[in-house]
Amino acid sequence: QCSHFALFISGYQTFSDINLSDVRGTSEERDLTFKTDVLSEKLETNEQSVLVLPRRISCENPGEIFILLKEEIDEETLEIEFITDNQQIRMQTASWNKKVKYVKAPDFPAGPVYVNVCCGGVIETTAQIEYYTALEEIEPILKKVADPIAFACQALKFSSVEKVDNVLTSLLKNKIPTYEFSPFQSEEEHCHQANNHLEEFPTLLHCAARFGLKKLAAFLLSCPEATRACKITNKYGDDPESIAKKHGHKELRKFIKEL
Repeated sequence: QCSHFALFISGYQTFSDINLSDVRGTSEERDLTFKTDVLSEKLETNEQSVLVLPRRISCENPGEIFILLKEEIDEETLEIEFITDNQQIRMQTASWNKKVKYVKAPDFPAGPVYVNVCCGGVIETTAQIEYYTALEEIEPILKKVADPIAFACQALKFSSVEKVDNVLTSLLKNKIPTYEFSPFQSEEEHCHQANNHLEEFPTLLHCAARFGLKKLAAFLLSCPEATRACKITNKYGDDPESIAKKHGHKELRKFIKEL
């Protein structure tokens, strides 16, 4: 009988001494959208016979999945099936002891993954786990940062905005000796862009004007197409000069205006 299972996921390093030579896996590439929809409906009515801890798994270090059995069974009949919208992997388990089996969690991109626990080819129960990336973990934090320049100062341990300004200007000069704002656009396209741009910072000059990066702005204003860049408005209808004015960068605004 395989009616009661508990799945536990732990860090791979914790059980790094386990021999995984008996773990085997197969995968098939095909459209599994319908199957995942069925599994999703099954989860809604599924009793709490499966416990997944944690429910979220790192894509960078998936770890291992442990299957705790209420009753002993023939481990050769126990398989774990992982299903996404476009991938299906079935793996036989290895044995930790008579009632604890395990498999190494397979690699998946970020997103939901359905887990079927199968005995003798029959699905006994279904669970859902979530794969995530490290970037997804910090993205909510980054979205809350009101001032990215202040965040850069703190994260990179810069003492001031001027330091950020110097570093950005130096990097740009080294990588792009002659910066061009729009090297592949015609005059007509520039005019259209100036009135209909959908970004907050359509050029690097707009960004420099927003955060008061005077040295970076000075370098950009010496580059080809700088005059055109000064006429481009962002999605709020602001050109670099008006952006500098709006955010209190008087000296920078004057510099742009005199171009």
